[in-house]
Amino acid sequence: MKLCILVSAFCLLTALGLGSNVGVDTILAPSGTIDSGVAVTPIAVVANYGSNAESLWAFMAVDAGAIVYLDSVWLPAITPAGRETVSFSEWTPTGRDSETAVSWTKCGGDTFPRDDTARVRFLVRVIDASITIIQQPDTVVDSGVPILPRVRVWNHGNQSLNCYVRFRVDTTYYSRSHDLWLIAGGATVVSAQDSWYPLPGRRVLACSLFVLPADTCIASTQDTFYVRGSIFYDVGVTRIWSSLPPDSIHVGDTVIVGMTAANLGDAEASFWGFFFFQDSGGGSIYAESSQVLLSPGDSTQCEFPYVFVFPGTYVVACSVSMVGDQNPTNDVKRLLLHVLPVSVEESPAPRASNPKPQATVLRHLPAGAVVFDAMGRRVAAPKSGVFFLAVGGERPAVSVRKVILQR
Repeated sequence: MKLCILVSAFCLLTALGLGSNVGVDTILAPSGTIDSGVAVTPIAVVANYGSNAESLWAFMAVDAGAIVYLDSVWLPAITPAGRETVSFSEWTPTGRDSETAVSWTKCGGDTFPRDDTARVRFLVRVIDASITIIQQPDTVVDSGVPILPRVRVWNHGNQSLNCYVRFRVDTTYYSRSHDLWLIAGGATVVSAQDSWYPLPGRRVLACSLFVLPADTCIASTQDTFYVRGSIFYDVGVTRIWSSLPPDSIHVGDTVIVGMTAANLGDAEASFWGFFFFQDSGGGSIYAESSQVLLSPGDSTQCEFPYVFVFPGTYVVACSVSMVGDQNPTNDVKRLLLHVLPVSVEESPAPRASNPKPQATVLRHLPAGAVVFDAMGRRVAAPKSGVFFLAVGGERPAVSVRKVILQR
């Protein structure tokens, strides 16, 4: 009876921090969710609960139904009430699903072994997928025959995938994407949003699977084939121009921007022509469109007027769009326009004893004013120089005010 009481008292004293008592407080890594194939450094926190400074071995193991990792580290000294964060050698998980990390200490004379060991369950996440082109084009196909790319996607991992499939032909010739949510272990067939009409020559169809949100490619495949024949469907922009010099347009000027659209294919084409005006920040300030019908080899001109109200640098893009266009590389042309401010300052009219009109610099032209040059010719868009003003479109008389515009 006395022996039992003495043993119980001894256990209580050691649990309260007397004697030698060292154990693993917690396992920091691996824990939570880690990726298969990605290296991780196992870490544990070892604590000295006793009243003696201790030297000891700390161990770390990973149990995946069998021991797949084991390492140890010698700790030369841990002071009473001290804690030591222990990093073990790097480990790369190759398994999947749930596994167990176990860490323990081995200290001579440890009087309370119950706190020597800690365990934590963690998940090994496997991101693994494959993609295969189905209904592949034949080795040789005919130009003008539409092809709808399709792939089969498998999720071999144990995590659902928020992803998308990208279809590309010759890098930039054709590019389409299809968003996809694929459960773990699932498979599905994905089609491109629309067909493409192959351009004659050697072509490479590439299909890739990207995981969001990191935009990481985890699977890809490609197929090479030859397209015979000529181009049946091809419209393009062959020229873009401006009615005023692109580098000397002023605020208030009416600028006519035009393009020449051509049917470069062998079949009649119905398509749309577009104009897009963008400021220096890429913001759209104007857009217009026109429908066009052309016979093979024909071309037409499309023009759109615009008045710039603010100075700055602008980009005008003229483009054409047609379903089935085999050669979209010639669909867009761009023009850079520099719009200059109107620099007009006001100064008092000079006093003179003779009745000859004096030149005055105005902040702005009066409402309804019509501008004429020194020869009496009307000027629609005055630049720098000396001009005469009239109201209502009448030619200026001798007494009409003369102004100087400075730009």
